[in-house]
Amino acid sequence: MYDFILQIIVMLSLGTAVYLIARAIPRVSEAPAPAAKKNHFDELVKQIPFEKIDAFLNSAAAKILRRVKVFIMKADNLITGYLNKIKPANGTAKEPSNITEISDKDH
Repeated sequence: MYDFILQIIVMLSLGTAVYLIARAIPRVSEAPAPAAKKNHFDELVKQIPFEKIDAFLNSAAAKILRRVKVFIMKADNLITGYLNKIKPANGTAKEPSNITEISDKDH
């Protein structure tokens, strides 16, 4: 019963909104709006070649992202190589405990 009452309230409110909109529509005139004064800033903005700027920014971003990707891959390879050097070959080897032992082991 409560659902039915809520549905009736919702439908009445929607009907009221449609009625108010329908009454307001005839007030809107179809006469064109008066012409605004010429804005020099708008004319200046229209002359900017946004398509060329967008194409340049897209290509520059692609180049930068490719270089960053290569740098990250090189860093990953260096870190992996370093980890493989300090990782014991089998479980019995002793891991170096400080930096001097690690640097001595590399030479």
